[in-house]
Amino acid sequence: MNKKAKTYRSTNGWTGPESLSDFGIPIICKSKSETLGLEEFNGIKLLRKHKLAFIPAFSVARNFVVDELKLFYSVPGRTFHYGTMKNVEQIHATDVDAIRANELRELPTLVSESLERSAIFSDCHRYAFDVWKKYYNSSNILARGKNLRFVVNVKYESFEIFDNPLSLRWANLRYARALYK
Repeated sequence: MNKKAKTYRSTNGWTGPESLSDFGIPIICKSKSETLGLEEFNGIKLLRKHKLAFIPAFSVARNFVVDELKLFYSVPGRTFHYGTMKNVEQIHATDVDAIRANELRELPTLVSESLERSAIFSDCHRYAFDVWKKYYNSSNILARGKNLRFVVNVKYESFEIFDNPLSLRWANLRYARALYK
């Protein structure tokens, strides 16, 4: 089964926070409001090594394997195909404790350092990290909107992020929680 899913744009290869979308974890600090998307870390070496990621469309129950998942983001008037995952499967809540203790035990340090280096979050990196850590400590996979959920929700066999996303003429995949044909 092949599907398409919407995530959000990145200019750094999904290796750290950029707050380019208004969808994500709200970080309100010093009269400034930003968002931190869980998928903003999908390109870091640790997640790639363990073949784990966060895809918004997998925040609802998906009891099947997606053979090929094409990933897209949209900007006004354009949609871009930026990557493809193979053999994608939703993580189960019963797996979260083991993943957190093993594959992702170094993730909090990496995220904290990334937030500290971020021009967007540098003044509030400690607060932003504390908010992110609540998600890291959650065992929820299924969640709506800004509700707490674990920081990854899929495992995959392979993930290619294109150096040059493919610009498409059609304008938008509307819903981040949907899988499209």
